[in-house]
Amino acid sequence: MQLNHINDRIEASDANLANSVFDDVNLAGASFRNVNLANCSVSNVNLQGMTIADVKLSNLSISDCRLDGLTLDDVNLAGCSVTNANLQGVTIADANLSNLSISDCRLDGLTIDGVLVSDLFAAYRAAQQPSGNA
Repeated sequence: MQLNHINDRIEASDANLANSVFDDVNLAGASFRNVNLANCSVSNVNLQGMTIADVKLSNLSISDCRLDGLTLDDVNLAGCSVTNANLQGVTIADANLSNLSISDCRLDGLTIDGVLVSDLFAAYRAAQQPSGNA
């Protein structure tokens, strides 16, 4: 399945959209529940404020997308790649993040299980600093 230039709000449930291509689509405010999006390609898509719950997203490829305000709940993100995307204010809960790759993305306000990712990075960097007590 391929969707192009869709401007209406979409609500999908109990659907199999595996191996689909979403290119230049406006899915802002959409709701996907119990949907299979495994092995999909998503490029130049507006996912702003979208709700995705109980969805299989494994091996999904996302590039050049707006995801700010996206809510992901009870999702499988194993093997996904996210590149050059705005993840500002994204909330991820109850998710499989195994082998998830995020690169060249804006992460301000991104939370995973209620923890700000920016705080995780700060703690990691602090732990990497030499203690000075040699």
